[in-house]
This record gives sequence, structure tokens and C-alpha cells, in this order.
Amino acid sequence: MNDVVRIPQQAGAPRPVRLAVVSAGLSVPSSTRLLADRLAEATRQRLAADGHEVEVHVVELRDLAGDIANNLVTGFPSGALEEAIETVTGADALIAVTPVFSASYSGLFKSFFDVIDNTALAGKPVLAAATGGTARHSLALEHALRPLFAYLRAIVVPTAVYAASEDWGGSGDPLTDTLPTRIDRAAGGEGGAGAWRTWSAAAGAPRPPKPTPSCRSSSNWPLCGPNNRLPQEGAHVIDNFDSYRPDGEPTADRWVTALSLFDDKEREETTAERWERAGLYFEAKQYAEAARLLVQVVEEAPEQTAPRLLLARAYYHSAQLSRAEEQLREVIARDPVEHYAHLMLGRTLQRQGRAEEAGTWLRMAEAFSTGQAPELD
Repeated sequence: MNDVVRIPQQAGAPRPVRLAVVSAGLSVPSSTRLLADRLAEATRQRLAADGHEVEVHVVELRDLAGDIANNLVTGFPSGALEEAIETVTGADALIAVTPVFSASYSGLFKSFFDVIDNTALAGKPVLAAATGGTARHSLALEHALRPLFAYLRAIVVPTAVYAASEDWGGSGDPLTDTLPTRIDRAAGGEGGAGAWRTWSAAAGAPRPPKPTPSCRSSSNWPLCGPNNRLPQEGAHVIDNFDSYRPDGEPTADRWVTALSLFDDKEREETTAERWERAGLYFEAKQYAEAARLLVQVVEEAPEQTAPRLLLARAYYHSAQLSRAEEQLREVIARDPVEHYAHLMLGRTLQRQGRAEEAGTWLRMAEAFSTGQAPELD
């Protein structure tokens, strides 16, 4: 699924720029994938000229179509889909290319971004592109793709690229720029979208923490007030603190700041704050640190299901499968119809090579999610 391409890094350059490329082409070979590859190569060359090492990761949605549909139904991503989501959300910049159907993006393209949290692309530069049969569909870039990424709070590059059938292998319309010219402009060529090159190059610097997610998921229970709502904008939310100590000196740990803002001594971290910090560690794939905090949260709030489930996931991703199994069995003992726990337990047992036992739990998970009685051996 992921094709990784590296170019040499020059002395004094920042860390490699991670460039994710999403292609929603359905055929093989695909003009959508061809356009995606050309945009990625042009961007890579521009950044290389500025002395930046680039890692290009290609996500081919055609190979994930079944996994995406299953995730929409069950809410649980497969390993391949989870890897693709992490590739896109963990990248510094994104190139997204879709074929145009019925004057809009494809259903596969939209479904993939539906399974990504709607805050995960906040502040990320995105270059949108599309392919279609005729140039008449080019406005889909403006009335479909650009609003989609604006809703996801991404920074959409001003120059988008549309490739019609006549753009491939010919000189194109003599009154318009050729496809190679448009690709070069979008990648930050001379006279083109310099903002794309600037944003992409700046991506080598450390990124700020992701915004606090909404209350739509039960995993945010400590932050959710009455009526399952987060505090209104302007209210006291820990994620709003800047990374500076009260004396004005910067600190890499904003939690030190949060704990010492209002007095001269650090106060003890609350369960809700510990839970939020564990979530940030989990998003950063620091699963061991997340598990360390979640163990405390589970001890302090043993009646809550969400922390125990996230602890099981942290154990799962850090290959502590027996501990993950223990937490999941505890969740099921407390709530026998929690289908997500059954699904996770089945996947955990599969990783341990216990396929027959895993099958029972996976069938139970499917039954609880659909309301049908399971077929047990």
C-alpha cells in the first residue's frame, strides 16, 4: 500500500518532510495514480532543490475499498486501513487525487476521509487534484474538493490540478497551459504556488499538538459536560495553554505549564487531564507512555469503559497482547454486549495465533453490531 521514496538530505536540513499521496483511482493502470505520481515527483524535486529530504508515502484506496466499507459499518479499522490512516494523519503535507464522477469526487475517496477524524487534518497543507473525461468537470475541484478539505480544516493549496483525457499524450488546448506546466506550478514552480513549497518546507519543523477531539466518541468522557458537550470556545480547556512557563521560558512539556499556572507549586494532575494526555500520547503512537497513564485512569475510574478500551488498544499496539486480552475480558465481564470489546478481543487472539477461539468472539461482535443472534460452534 505504501511506496516510500527518499532523496538524500543535505547538511543542515531539518528532519525529512513526510509527504502522503492519496490516489482514488479504480482501474489498473490508472490516470488518477499517474497524476498523483507526477505531482508527488514534482513536489519532491522542488523540495530537494531547497535542500530538504522527502519521504513520499502513497496510499492506494482501490486496495482498501473493502476495509473502508467494513470500517463504516463496524467502526473498527483493519490493520491495513489503520496504517493508511496513520500515514495520512501523520504526514506533514498531503496530495489527494480523485477521479470525477457525477461532477464530484468518487464515493471511495469520500468514504476514506469519512473514516478519518474530522480534526486530524487541521493545519495540514493539501494539494487537491482530479481526473476526468472532459475539461467540463474541472469545476469539481472548486465546488467539491476544496470545500471538503476546508471542512476538515486543512490548508488547501491555491493551485489545484485537473487532468482531462485530452491532456495525456497530447499538446492539449493551445489556449491553456499544458498538464506538465500546471503540475509544475502546483508543486511550487517559478510563477506558481509558492505557498505550497513554503508550507511543505516548513513541515520539517515540529508540529503542534492535535486539537482536542469532539465529544462524539465515548472516549472523551472526562471532558464532556452535561448533554455530552465539550466546553464552549473561550472556556477553560487545558489544550489551549501555550508551551511557556510562567517565567516566560519555553518548555517542551505544556503539561508542566498547565500544572503551575495558578500557583507557585505544581498541583496533582486530575483524572481528566491524565486521560487527555494519554490520548495525545496514543495519537503520537507513544503507546507505552499512553498505557502508563491509562493504568492510573482505570484505577481512578474503574466503572468507565472508554479508558479500559483505550488501555487495551495501547497494549495491543505495543505487542502486550496478554495484557490487552485481560483488559478486554474485564470489559466484556462488565458489559457482555459491548461489541467493540468483542471485536478487539477477537483481533487480539488472532495475533496470538488462537484463530479458532478468535472466531467465536468475532462472530459475537458481528451479532451485537447487527442485532442478529450469533452462530456458535
